Amino acid sequence: MAINPETNTVYVSNNKSNSILVIDGSNKIVDRIEIEQPRKLVINSNSQRLYAISGKAGGFWKGDVSNQISVIDISSNKIIKTIGENEDFLDIAINPKTNLLYAIRKGSVEIDIFDGSSNSFVGNIGVIQSISCLSVDSDKNKIYLGKYSARFRKLSVDVIDGDGRNLEKTFSGPRTLKDWIYIEEIHVNSKSNTAYLLGYEYSSWPEAGTKYPFVFRLNESTNKIEKSNFKYSSEEGGAFDPSRNRIYFSNTKERKVLIFDENLEEIGSVPYAPEWKGLRKLFPKGLGIKCRLVINPKTSKIYVIGVDEDKDPCLYMVSDLKNN
Repeated sequence: MAINPETNTVYVSNNKSNSILVIDGSNKIVDRIEIEQPRKLVINSNSQRLYAISGKAGGFWKGDVSNQISVIDISSNKIIKTIGENEDFLDIAINPKTNLLYAIRKGSVEIDIFDGSSNSFVGNIGVIQSISCLSVDSDKNKIYLGKYSARFRKLSVDVIDGDGRNLEKTFSGPRTLKDWIYIEEIHVNSKSNTAYLLGYEYSSWPEAGTKYPFVFRLNESTNKIEKSNFKYSSEEGGAFDPSRNRIYFSNTKERKVLIFDENLEEIGSVPYAPEWKGLRKLFPKGLGIKCRLVINPKTSKIYVIGVDEDKDPCLYMVSDLKNN
């Protein structure tokens, strides 16, 4: 999902129908953008552009990647260009102030940079380790890179200076005893010099592919990645609201959005879904549902991808205005 706070419009990728749903502030689907297998979405409301990793992955073994980035004009909801074709894109992030789009490819040790004005490739930044995800702090013009780490290596996050495109700092966290450790999402809190890392450790044997999810806090004041006591599920997602200095997590078991302060202390919750009918099941029709969240910081409205009482995928909209 991606949200435009200025127009209170939400964009939701829908692989099943090869489209991006456009939902307005009254919670109605007002348009559908036809696009092949859209995945990750990011938006630059300043330039009226939506970017979508899209296209066929080229085989199940490649995982959650697609082979191009589609550029969409959100004033008309039309695709105006595709960039970086025939690449295995894993994640993208936009700096709306510099209008630079950053992209990573699966297994790559480079960040591709595209100019949002011309939609052209303008360079790359090389790093040492394979990158799993990235995020941008537009206020400080910094790029945060989550890394893959193999057994006995420490969790790590690189911070790149967006101006000089140089490595500024590397933060290290706990050492993994599993096959590898993987950061899936980074949510940057520019005001408090922190970032929240969502991911999991993975073992292929003897646990047979078991994931051990985590939420850590990157503290730039202490130069450490700190553990939290929060029990995170790999089916759940998180979102950060800079206007209220809060981070939100979906809780599929309790069907609530959990609300945490900047120190990852729980301060409330918002129910978002009814009881399931029959046995609880998080994998409808055999497909895992990743319960992503986005929040509009201007309205405090939270959008949650989840499953309904019949265990079918759906989108919920709740409010954090009064924590109820």
